Amino acid sequence: MVNERKNVYEFLDLILITIGVVICIMVGILFIATQASQKKQNEINRQSISVQLEISSRIAPIGKIAIDGEKQLENLTFSTSPREELKKPLLGEQVYKQACNACHSSGVAGAPKFGDSLEWEQRLAEGIDSLNNNAIKGFQGDFGFMPAKGGFIQLSDDEVRTAVQYIIDESL
Repeated sequence: MVNERKNVYEFLDLILITIGVVICIMVGILFIATQASQKKQNEINRQSISVQLEISSRIAPIGKIAIDGEKQLENLTFSTSPREELKKPLLGEQVYKQACNACHSSGVAGAPKFGDSLEWEQRLAEGIDSLNNNAIKGFQGDFGFMPAKGGFIQLSDDEVRTAVQYIIDESL
């Protein structure tokens, strides 16, 4: 009987030691995970601060307004703002690349191909004004179809005319 009790106590001691070791391992894992998480969070915070600074520099005002009675700023130089840059008319080549190239490079929908002098001479037989009018207002005929301004209605009539002239100059 004494021997059985001794075995039971030894067994209980073994179980308690095992439980203690498992708890120590779990605490160690928890500690390591907490440290790794904290290190990652610090890195994220540093990155977010640098991202915020970068964004702030990109959206910072590009100028200041001087109101009567305030100290006037000296030696100011102004460049065109992005909005003013957008208002500048596009050149013929730019319009061609933006709006015309998709159809006129391959002849889609019967479009005369860029550089094909025979096709452009036939179109010019009716006159440059007719060609410009078709490009601006659109055209649907026996040999093809063209949407008004090539589908780019934001283009001005003058920009379309410069594109037509560019295509003619390069094709003839």
